[in-house]
Amino acid sequence: MLVSSIFIFTLTSQLHGQSKKKAIEWINTNGISLSKIENSSSVSFSILKVDKDSIYFFNNYLEESRQSVRLKDILYEDISTLERKSNFDNYRITNFVMKVKTFKRNAKNKKETVITDLYFPFEDESKASRVVKAIMDLAQLSGAKENKQIY
Repeated sequence: MLVSSIFIFTLTSQLHGQSKKKAIEWINTNGISLSKIENSSSVSFSILKVDKDSIYFFNNYLEESRQSVRLKDILYEDISTLERKSNFDNYRITNFVMKVKTFKRNAKNKKETVITDLYFPFEDESKASRVVKAIMDLAQLSGAKENKQIY
């Protein structure tokens, strides 16, 4: 009984590790090109890379163009329920809005959890959906909590 329990736990851990590794590989191999938004003179958005802890991206639509987010801080949500927002500066661009858990200090210097929006811009929803689904799966494998915000 004890031996079979250890075997099942080890097998589950190995499968989880392989799935996470495959998701990272897929995003770094395919997700970067599928997520890239370019115009004739520059790149406006692109995933730069994903490692076991974080996703790094370039977003020229934001003030701070190079950013990273820890995978476990993304609030997991089925892609079909993600909000989509238009980009007012560029009519061709829409954004998936993912929720991310961040921390800030309040007036008493106490750490508080804050939920912020992470915009994932796209021109082609079918390509972006594949990448965002992979990001959500990877976030869940990294210990991300489910987004339980209703509104």
